[in-house]
Amino acid sequence: MPPGSQDSRYLPCPDPAGARQRVTAGTSTGPGLYPDGACVVDAWLSTHGGRPAALDLIRRLHDGDEFTDIVSP
Repeated sequence: MPPGSQDSRYLPCPDPAGARQRVTAGTSTGPGLYPDGACVVDAWLSTHGGRPAALDLIRRLHDGDEFTDIVSP
Protein backbone atom coordinates (compact mmCIF):
# COMPACT_ATOMS: atom_id res chain seq x y z
CA MET A 1 0.00 0.00 0.00
CA PRO A 2 1.37 3.41 -0.84
CA PRO A 3 2.26 5.35 2.33
CA GLY A 4 -0.67 7.43 3.59
CA SER A 5 -3.12 5.95 1.11
CA GLN A 6 -6.76 5.72 2.13
CA ASP A 7 -7.76 4.13 -1.16
CA SER A 8 -9.88 1.07 -0.34
CA ARG A 9 -7.99 -0.89 -2.99
CA TYR A 10 -4.98 -0.85 -0.68
CA LEU A 11 -6.62 -1.55 2.65
CA PRO A 12 -6.04 -4.95 4.27
CA CYS A 13 -8.73 -7.51 3.54
CA PRO A 14 -10.91 -7.79 6.64
CA ASP A 15 -12.75 -10.94 5.54
CA PRO A 16 -10.82 -13.22 3.13
CA ALA A 17 -13.33 -16.09 3.43
CA GLY A 18 -16.26 -13.76 2.76
CA ALA A 19 -14.49 -12.19 -0.21
CA ARG A 20 -13.80 -15.61 -1.72
CA GLN A 21 -17.42 -16.65 -1.20
CA ARG A 22 -18.74 -13.47 -2.87
CA VAL A 23 -16.35 -13.79 -5.83
CA THR A 24 -17.10 -17.50 -6.29
CA ALA A 25 -20.86 -16.96 -6.06
CA GLY A 26 -20.73 -14.00 -8.43
CA THR A 27 -22.34 -11.70 -5.88
CA SER A 28 -19.38 -9.32 -5.62
CA THR A 29 -20.23 -6.43 -7.94
CA GLY A 30 -19.75 -2.71 -8.33
CA PRO A 31 -17.18 -1.04 -6.11
CA GLY A 32 -16.77 -4.22 -4.03
CA LEU A 33 -15.58 -6.33 -6.94
CA TYR A 34 -12.01 -5.01 -7.11
CA PRO A 35 -11.21 -5.27 -3.37
CA ASP A 36 -12.86 -8.69 -3.09
CA GLY A 37 -10.93 -9.97 -6.10
CA ALA A 38 -7.68 -8.51 -4.82
CA CYS A 39 -8.31 -10.11 -1.44
CA VAL A 40 -8.81 -13.53 -3.05
CA VAL A 41 -5.62 -13.16 -5.12
CA ASP A 42 -3.65 -11.99 -2.07
CA ALA A 43 -4.88 -14.96 -0.02
CA TRP A 44 -3.94 -17.36 -2.84
CA LEU A 45 -0.48 -15.85 -3.15
CA SER A 46 0.03 -16.03 0.63
CA THR A 47 -0.81 -19.73 0.73
CA HIS A 48 0.96 -20.79 -2.47
CA GLY A 49 4.37 -19.18 -2.20
CA GLY A 50 4.00 -15.55 -3.27
CA ARG A 51 5.86 -14.24 -6.31
CA PRO A 52 7.34 -17.62 -7.38
CA ALA A 53 3.83 -19.13 -7.36
CA ALA A 54 2.49 -16.27 -9.49
CA LEU A 55 5.33 -16.70 -11.98
CA ASP A 56 4.72 -20.46 -12.09
CA LEU A 57 1.00 -19.86 -12.69
CA ILE A 58 1.81 -17.54 -15.60
CA ARG A 59 4.29 -20.06 -17.06
CA ARG A 60 1.76 -22.89 -16.81
CA LEU A 61 -0.96 -20.81 -18.46
CA HIS A 62 1.47 -19.94 -21.24
CA ASP A 63 2.23 -23.65 -21.65
CA GLY A 64 -1.48 -24.38 -22.14
CA ASP A 65 -2.59 -25.62 -18.73
CA GLU A 66 -6.17 -24.77 -17.79
CA PHE A 67 -6.56 -22.06 -15.13
CA THR A 68 -8.97 -24.22 -13.12
CA ASP A 69 -6.44 -27.07 -13.09
CA ILE A 70 -3.77 -24.77 -11.65
CA VAL A 71 -5.76 -22.75 -9.10
CA SER A 72 -7.49 -24.96 -6.60
CA PRO A 73 -10.38 -23.65 -4.47
